[in-house]
Amino acid sequence: ILLHEMFLSILNDVRGCLLANVDSSRLTESNSRVVVWQGLVRAIKDSYAVEKFSEGLLLLMFRRQINDEEAYGVLQILFSKALKHDLATRSYSYLCIDHITELGGVDD
Repeated sequence: ILLHEMFLSILNDVRGCLLANVDSSRLTESNSRVVVWQGLVRAIKDSYAVEKFSEGLLLLMFRRQINDEEAYGVLQILFSKALKHDLATRSYSYLCIDHITELGGVDD
């Protein structure tokens, strides 16, 4: 339930940025909800938990058939700070591979 709510909240923010032609990376500077979600992701220390979280997130994006720009915005918002702090190296590899195969195959 938490993952679903987080995803919907961030997706709405990303879509708002896309409609306003604003870079979604600016959301981190001005949106307190985004800061909370990023903090939650950064607080997950177990790589297996991050992997399962990522898997669930990718599955949600696949099921909702969001476009690549939206997917990139969601992933960038959630994982950019965690990746900078090297908390989710294993998940990062998994995300890159899965993003290419799962989301890339949506239009097929």
